[in-house]
Amino acid sequence: MNSDSPKTPREEMEAWLTALLLGELSEGEAAAVRALMAHDSELTKLHDRLKETIALVREAAPTEAEVPATPAETFKFSEERRQNCSHI
Repeated sequence: MNSDSPKTPREEMEAWLTALLLGELSEGEAAAVRALMAHDSELTKLHDRLKETIALVREAAPTEAEVPATPAETFKFSEERRQNCSHI
């Protein structure tokens, strides 16, 4: 998918709603999106679905405490195993 391609109105609105839910809009932008939602039940339904999706993603994503501070060990064959495979 080409990121330079024009977005559909639905994609644009989904981006605005997502930004609203993530707290990335200015007060004026947030107010404008909420005003649109007040007059469009489909937009409100989309907002609610996105809100639920974001909550599920946050629940499923590891917290900082769960993410190891150092990279996981690199798994390697033992020297003996590498020698046995070298003839392949």
